[in-house]
Amino acid sequence: MNVTETSDESADHDTAVHDAGERSTPRRRRWVMLLIPVVPIAVAVGGFVALFNQSPPETDLAAVMEFAIDEVSTTRLEAVIADARDDPAFAQELPGITLVLAERYFTNGAYDRAFQLYAETIEYPETRPQQAAVSLSRIAWIAWLSTGDAQTALQTIDQSLQLDPGNAESAYIKGQILWCGLEDLPGAIRQFQMVIAAGDLTDEVLAQVRGDLEAAMAGQACR
Repeated sequence: MNVTETSDESADHDTAVHDAGERSTPRRRRWVMLLIPVVPIAVAVGGFVALFNQSPPETDLAAVMEFAIDEVSTTRLEAVIADARDDPAFAQELPGITLVLAERYFTNGAYDRAFQLYAETIEYPETRPQQAAVSLSRIAWIAWLSTGDAQTALQTIDQSLQLDPGNAESAYIKGQILWCGLEDLPGAIRQFQMVIAAGDLTDEVLAQVRGDLEAAMAGQACR
């Protein structure tokens, strides 16, 4: 679930965060199209609705939480996580809420704060494998853009794929790291082929991956 910013209250955060992509070299792509949504949070309403200061309408549980999170400002989400972090009553819901907030920062280019929240998500004992896999893939991408350390990024993305082998986005990011960071064309080609074979891609994304595959097969440098 990619959550877009619904409030101007994150502006102070965003202006203070260094955009790691701006430091990337021409050999490292500044951005990668996100192929898949983040795992649905599937949390129980419990006390979180009270923390959000909303009364849930009489609809199904998933719809209640989707609505609540989309409508809650970034500042409020930060406060909710801070309040709930040490409360065992919210242990099951906390990884999903933290991941949603991390995605919000990531989408807006606030990579430093996003990185912190992804790392926090991984540390929760209740975090599901798919949630950890998404967090690791984002951490790998941010770290690579920030430092250019392709080997470390590759190790991190491999951890993501161990948790969720079918994650097309992680497979694509691995292909990008191999192609742009390590100039490993055969490895990149294999990854792009795996992404295409996985299916369930939009026409736009499929065209992008096919274009990368054709360029890599032709021996071209990362675009």
